[in-house]
Amino acid sequence: MSPFIYQASPFKISCGQAFITMLQKVENLYLAILRFVVLLVAGLLLVAVVGLGVSSFSLWKSAPAEQAVVPAVSDSVLKKKLLAQDDAATPEAAASAAATAAQKADPNKVYFERAATAIVAFVKAHSADIDGPNHATVVEVTRDHAAKYETEAQIGNFGKGFAESLERLLKDPAVIAQAKKTSALDLVNLLLDSYTEEFDAQLEKGNAANAAKLMAHEEQRDEGKRNLYVAGGAFGAFLMLVFLSISIRIERNLRHLERVAK
Repeated sequence: MSPFIYQASPFKISCGQAFITMLQKVENLYLAILRFVVLLVAGLLLVAVVGLGVSSFSLWKSAPAEQAVVPAVSDSVLKKKLLAQDDAATPEAAASAAATAAQKADPNKVYFERAATAIVAFVKAHSADIDGPNHATVVEVTRDHAAKYETEAQIGNFGKGFAESLERLLKDPAVIAQAKKTSALDLVNLLLDSYTEEFDAQLEKGNAANAAKLMAHEEQRDEGKRNLYVAGGAFGAFLMLVFLSISIRIERNLRHLERVAK
């Protein structure tokens, strides 16, 4: 009895080859689409890397220069406080008659001298005290009010502004009438306190603005750092996708060579 020999029909062979060919075409199409998507995403990542890098370096700049705060106390504000003085109010005058024996040269002394001259002349002219307050004492009192400021520039701004305000306000008829109604010395003391209060408020506001600018700068630097980290991650992903694209390209070429060999 002869052994049974199986022989596939030509129809089945042709169907199998057609199916394999179709699968290869689908795989090639999939690889082509995948490579296109990979290249597209890699391109977008490269654009993101460049954009984030430029943005980071634009935010990474030197700290803003601190703006000099120069308070400018308005005469109208001081005058309003002077004229609102209660008749019964008699604030005590701050006095500091003792000065240090070896006091260094004061570049702002001229402003306090001007203020003292205006105060002494005003009190003499509009009070029963013919002699008026001691000039040197008035200089020390006004200088003591300015001693709390950190820099000579701030002290100078205080002294200059106070002297100029005095020279204008103490000639104002309404202020003179108020001095005669109450007390010239008390009014001058109120003027000094009011000027100091307004000067401090403006100085604090200016310092707060500088602090806000510095804080905003620090936030920008932090944002720049974050952008750099994101850019680094995007660049790493870009490199991975480039390698993947190369791998897909190699796979497609190998499949093509296999078909040619067959």
